[in-house]
Amino acid sequence: VSGGPDSVAMLRLFAALRRALRVDLFVAHFNHRWRQPDSDGDARWVQRLSSAFGLPCVVGAQCFPRPTSARRAVQSESEARTVRYRFLRWAAEYFRCSAIATAHTLNDQAETVLHHLLRGSGLSGIRGIPGDRPIDSGLRIVRPLLTFEREELVAFLDTLGQKFRTDPTNQEPARTRNAIRHELLPQLQRRYNPRLIAALGRLARQASEAELVVRRLARRVLRRARCSRTDGAVELELSRLRGRSRHLLRQVFVELWQVQDWPRRKMTFRHWNAAADVVQGRRVQTVCPDGVIVRRRRGRLLVERSHHARRAADGH
Repeated sequence: VSGGPDSVAMLRLFAALRRALRVDLFVAHFNHRWRQPDSDGDARWVQRLSSAFGLPCVVGAQCFPRPTSARRAVQSESEARTVRYRFLRWAAEYFRCSAIATAHTLNDQAETVLHHLLRGSGLSGIRGIPGDRPIDSGLRIVRPLLTFEREELVAFLDTLGQKFRTDPTNQEPARTRNAIRHELLPQLQRRYNPRLIAALGRLARQASEAELVVRRLARRVLRRARCSRTDGAVELELSRLRGRSRHLLRQVFVELWQVQDWPRRKMTFRHWNAAADVVQGRRVQTVCPDGVIVRRRRGRLLVERSHHARRAADGH
């Protein structure tokens, strides 16, 4: 709970439904200390609100320097998100919770899909924010408000007479996400589709459903094609891969990287596509980031990570 309208609405809804849902509730607030003294005020405010509903509240804090450029702002937000989720995992373990609920809304979903489209993302990016995903053994993140628009939640709080905190940094247009929220999305709604937020939400759900089908099929193809496997190499039967669509082949390689626990951060659409080219005979081999080579050999496909890259990853 940050103290903003979305998370306060989530807290009020859970507090009202906890007996019907038969759940125990605990509140976690992370103080980034970006807007002192307001940041400390937000933390105290959330603690008081939690106490009013008889809910335990734990507060984490870390001082992040105020970013001085747009590029640094993106990096700072990424670092803050990593630390915040690490704190939330700790809080969940401390309270012995099975789930972490965050207050992402349909607006957040629409903004995320639009942001990913602008960056040239593929189907996985269009899925947007997942409504439910595991993060650790026995722990998952749930987002129960993804079907609600922000305006609905503010109206709900108004009917309750419930106040909330506002963060002025959410209005700064220098940040790409804020520019999408306050400039691009409203303009698209006015000029082209007033129900664009709902439309982008539907697109995200459909993309998620489609990718789930493709991933299941890709795993099945990978299992049937695999001849041998070690930590550093996998051999696949080419005859089991021929005739498959390029989209499915790209997903097969994504699943292979995941099974092998190889780094994917530097892998781009171009790399996955080049691997599909090797399967379809358009090239003999391709070199991928982090020392992975995909090549054809006597009717089989060898996907191998160099010994040097593996040792470097292990810190040797």
